[in-house]
Amino acid sequence: MWQYIQNMITIKVKRNTDKAHLPKFSTKGSAGADLVAVHIIKNGLFRVWYDCQICTEIPEGYVGLIFPRSGIRKESLMLANSVGVVDADYRGTYQICFNRTFWGMFTRKQYKVGDRIAQLVIVKLPEVKYRDVKSLTVTQRGTKGFGHTGK
Repeated sequence: MWQYIQNMITIKVKRNTDKAHLPKFSTKGSAGADLVAVHIIKNGLFRVWYDCQICTEIPEGYVGLIFPRSGIRKESLMLANSVGVVDADYRGTYQICFNRTFWGMFTRKQYKVGDRIAQLVIVKLPEVKYRDVKSLTVTQRGTKGFGHTGK
């Protein structure tokens, strides 16, 4: 428990309306805090776009990652950008866009205002420096990529 307390950080959250919800962990072991839809910005045939009406102040050296909730499969939606990245210097409102799956275009299922629609995971970033080199260490895998490991 002591290790957990030492690693705790505080994220400042500004609610833009009284209807906005603070990100909230559903269980003690949850990695992501749930984000709640407050307003539907656009509801089209191919996509639906939500506003959570919150802004955050993520500390320098951290990043917020927005992932879909696992129950998204029931809504026939896919997070439009796969994973949302919230940089430490971003202060705008959290807007989350979903593309409808092929089946979703017919069923028109979607989240409603007040539903938990995504989850926010805060991750500590290492300090990174890139260095220009003429060659890289040779590995068994080499340059095989894009789902091909040579097996």
